[in-house]
Amino acid sequence: MSVTDRKERDLAARRRKILDAAWSLAETEGWSGVSIRKLAEIIEYGPTVLYQHFTNKDEILRELREEAFDELIEALAEAWGKAAPRHEIQSLAQAYLDFGIHRKVRYEVMMELGGVIFSEKHPTAKAAQLMQEVESAIKAWCLSEGLKVEHLTMEWFELCLYLHGLVAARSISFIQDSEQTLKALFQFGVNDLMNAWRLRFAK
Repeated sequence: MSVTDRKERDLAARRRKILDAAWSLAETEGWSGVSIRKLAEIIEYGPTVLYQHFTNKDEILRELREEAFDELIEALAEAWGKAAPRHEIQSLAQAYLDFGIHRKVRYEVMMELGGVIFSEKHPTAKAAQLMQEVESAIKAWCLSEGLKVEHLTMEWFELCLYLHGLVAARSISFIQDSEQTLKALFQFGVNDLMNAWRLRFAK
């Protein structure tokens, strides 16, 4: 291995170490506890070393957000791929809900929750990729239902907005009786959406 290759490998490893430390810190102290100083303490380097990789905390958060979107998109694709015909929507929706609840800090950085604040807004292309994943599942479900759909409008947004509401309500303990109530709301809501789409596309 050349000196240049070794240097690039070491830089990549250190960058990964910084990102992993940020995830760990968010898990234990929340996003408000993530700072350049604390990250430097965890990885045992001075703050100047972190600034060689990231210009500020925002840049770290943006990269973590990209990783979180990738994880969610992968989870949705896996759930959809395993689903039997006519069960794509329920399977995909359950994967989204599970991610939002059980991968909490990932979901928070994606949606700017839990104290995540970007000083500058930088839209991510991953959001569009997520939309396409959901739209593809809805189109596949429509075909399995014998519905003719040439173009979807806001169906993906309706589903994601409902699921996001469940995740948010669960995170602040607004939903009581936790799992039982959450499961009932999930089933009622997703089924109601599918019934509404059946009527919409049957016209």
